[in-house]
Amino acid sequence: MPDDLHARIDRLEADGEALVAAIEACRKAIVVARALIIVGGVVIAAGFTGIFYISATTALLAFGAVIGGIVWFGANHSTQREARETLKAIEIKRARTIDALDFRGAGTLH
Repeated sequence: MPDDLHARIDRLEADGEALVAAIEACRKAIVVARALIIVGGVVIAAGFTGIFYISATTALLAFGAVIGGIVWFGANHSTQREARETLKAIEIKRARTIDALDFRGAGTLH
């Protein structure tokens, strides 16, 4: 039974590490998505205010960057939120599994 609990703890820890990596990847993607939104918005605003001339291609690319950034931000934000919730559940399961281990007598001298 203890070996089964140890295997379960190892599995939960591996799952937790994978989720931490996914959360970090989502965080990086969110930063890039925000940059796309900002850069695209600045280019559009600069073109509309006449600060500099933007071609139709540049305007389409800027609009695409804003829309793509919004979609990418939303997808990664929701994925990150779900991964954090799953990570919390895994941490609770891991703690309960550790509590189930019988440590009576561990560290005592006979």
